[in-house]
Amino acid sequence: PHAFNPLARIYREADDARVQSTALESIGKIQSVEAGEFLLMVLRQEEGELREVSRRALAGFDNSDVLPIVRQYAQIETNAALREVLDKRGAPQT
Repeated sequence: PHAFNPLARIYREADDARVQSTALESIGKIQSVEAGEFLLMVLRQEEGELREVSRRALAGFDNSDVLPIVRQYAQIETNAALREVLDKRGAPQT
């Protein structure tokens, strides 16, 4: 968890999409609520590969405290395709 802030800074300051992708993948391994919220922010704001990396990282998230946040984002999302992605992630696991 102590790596979150440096990784988020690397993501924000990097000009290279590969560096940003690697930072996002690493953030996804942290599994904190803060990391989940960051990935959600990237998922909603970015497009292309960075959005996909965030989606994959969130798909592997195993922190039950993040699921209600994902559901909340899904309810307010205006982009239908992105709302569908969030709905799938926020659905209860059977």
